[in-house]
Amino acid sequence: MLAWGFVFLLTIIIHTTDSLSYALRLGGLRARRIGLALTVAGMLLLVSRTSNMAQGPLLGGMVDQAKAAARMGGADIRLELHMHGVLLAATVGTVLAILLYPTVVRMSARWIVHLEHTGSIPALVRHFILRNRWKHAGYYIKRPTWSMLTSLLSGVIPKRLIVLNMTVTAIYTTGVVSALYASFL
Repeated sequence: MLAWGFVFLLTIIIHTTDSLSYALRLGGLRARRIGLALTVAGMLLLVSRTSNMAQGPLLGGMVDQAKAAARMGGADIRLELHMHGVLLAATVGTVLAILLYPTVVRMSARWIVHLEHTGSIPALVRHFILRNRWKHAGYYIKRPTWSMLTSLLSGVIPKRLIVLNMTVTAIYTTGVVSALYASFL
């Protein structure tokens, strides 16, 4: 059960960081430091990819255990629930990213400016820890509004691109889980 909770947590991390990397890029664009923002977004995506590397063998092991239980005569119905749990965790991670998106865009613009000033990630962390920079963090917190969604749909981003991005993300999300469950059947 502990492994399952870990897989659930990794899935949330994967989808949250994947989605928030877009916010980091947008924050860099607004700070007019897109090159630095792309570099930091790449580092953030490393967290997602590392979580993915840990998640794969754990899910594969669960499928193997379910296959072994099925061969012994006991049907392991929990595997289907676990696979649904992975999809639920992906949804939770995406919803969490949606809620954090406006805040991360605003904060990342400042982080990137400070990163350019400090010169490295460890120096940036020291900058925030040593200088009590979090007292003004409340200014950057912003919750998503309905007008943000309507401006996205009526803005300069083509609707076809948005639909394609959603389709690719949906296939990416369900592809691994579908393949693993199909190997069980």
